Amino acid sequence: MSGTITINSTDLANAMKPQLLQMPEITQQPYSYIIWTDGTTVYAKNGSTGQIDFSGTDASTVIQNAINTLASYGGGKILIKRGTYNINTTLQPASNIIISGEGINTVLLKTTQINPDPNLRYRIFYASGVQNVVIENLVADGNMNNLPWSGTALDYHCIRFDNSSDVDIRNVVVRHVKAGAGIVIYMSNRVRIIGNTIHDCGSTVDNLLSDAIYIGHSTNVIVAWNIVENVTDTGTACDNDEYVIIMGNRYIIPQASNGVTWYNINANPPLANRAVIVGNIIEGPRRGIWLENSVSGGSNVQEALIAFNIILNTSLGIEIATAQNILIEGNYIDTTRWAGIHTNYSGASNIRIKNNIDATQKELKEFISRFGVEVTCKGCNSERIERRLLLEVSANAVPVHDATQKELKASGAGALLMIKYFWMQLRKN
Repeated sequence: MSGTITINSTDLANAMKPQLLQMPEITQQPYSYIIWTDGTTVYAKNGSTGQIDFSGTDASTVIQNAINTLASYGGGKILIKRGTYNINTTLQPASNIIISGEGINTVLLKTTQINPDPNLRYRIFYASGVQNVVIENLVADGNMNNLPWSGTALDYHCIRFDNSSDVDIRNVVVRHVKAGAGIVIYMSNRVRIIGNTIHDCGSTVDNLLSDAIYIGHSTNVIVAWNIVENVTDTGTACDNDEYVIIMGNRYIIPQASNGVTWYNINANPPLANRAVIVGNIIEGPRRGIWLENSVSGGSNVQEALIAFNIILNTSLGIEIATAQNILIEGNYIDTTRWAGIHTNYSGASNIRIKNNIDATQKELKEFISRFGVEVTCKGCNSERIERRLLLEVSANAVPVHDATQKELKASGAGALLMIKYFWMQLRKN
């Protein structure tokens, strides 16, 4: 074989550069309506005809007219150009609608208007029974310091979808939510909350509580790569949900009660099953991760993986109240004021705790109680561990095992302790 292969040095150098994922310029995408403001008047230009179909000083009316028009044709895309838009009446997305902004330069600011319908009172977006909806690349500002307190936290949910499916909320800044929650998903399926920033939720002036994200009675939900700062209740709260992934989120919430909660509280029988809580960084709340069942007579939260989270500056790193079939593995817990991992309740069973690290190295507090196992891996000697374990085992101990069924076993009368191997594993951490 003969011939000459010529390699252009510039092409070679470009080929060897790291290739980054490039997002398309939003203004280059085809939009059904383009909305902009000159500071006084808001305009909606038809993306097909180029005509101004709607205009006026009320941004809510102009945007909603564009949504309703597209809904009558089966859907479409709306671009809201940079600017601040006063939202007097809650916007109601329809099915097959994409609402996009130009990033942090597109601000939807909630302003005061009392509406007899609580769903439309102080919210920026609310929809029920829709599908295939996207909200992206904008700021939803709840304007909490300039809204009166209605007496009902539910009025202030910034973005809420009920009974909906295939909803995407991405690259949205949700801020200044007076109470309730920044983003609420209720009785919905196939929802993705990805890449958002949610901060300053819950009025400290009025002592009001707010979650950043609340998921209730929903299935197949992904909460990933969000940044949550300064909320007064919970970073992500899951109530009676199935198949939820909470992954890669950053919670900086020193005033909050919990980083992530997974619980049954509003339904009987409960349905809180199959959660993955992985790779989150949680800093500051009273509890890092909390699983519980608050329904009398209901079944426990069950089948959850809690792994590879970093939990800092909490009173409790991970607390398992009433749950079963839970694997807790590979978490890093530092500067807890009470316990790294705690599960000391009658409803806790088959809790598998393996290869977690508590980095404070101050005190070891490791025992089987009559209900489960409480763990604070803080360094001590094996004699103290064995003595505490032997003292705390009762005849009614509930089986609590790690995944290998070797490290720690407690059964009914005459509990069997396999402490030596368990202690060796702790020392490795």
